[in-house]
Amino acid sequence: MLPVGGLNEFLDRNSSALLLDIGRRSSEGLRESWLTAKTQDTGVSAKWKDFAARLRSITKLGTVAVNPQTGASVRLKDHRFSPGAKKLEVEGVPMLPAAGTSRLRFEG
Repeated sequence: MLPVGGLNEFLDRNSSALLLDIGRRSSEGLRESWLTAKTQDTGVSAKWKDFAARLRSITKLGTVAVNPQTGASVRLKDHRFSPGAKKLEVEGVPMLPAAGTSRLRFEG
């Protein structure tokens, strides 16, 4: 393992990186997970696309971001949720975005 100064340096040193950040659960709620990839290698890109397709096959569309202070909401076109996250939401666990102060709500 080579030390790096941060995420950007890590990505610079790993030209075919696939990053999957699994959101953690805390007393505040469940933090959103995210997936991103960076590569110019077409073979690696195909593998990452296959991985993303598998992830899409076990998750659902239908996420809405809600401003907790105003109640304003917006549909998040490409955000997805897992059955486990939906179960926790139904149980009352707040769904937190990767960044920001909104709350996520899952439809369906």
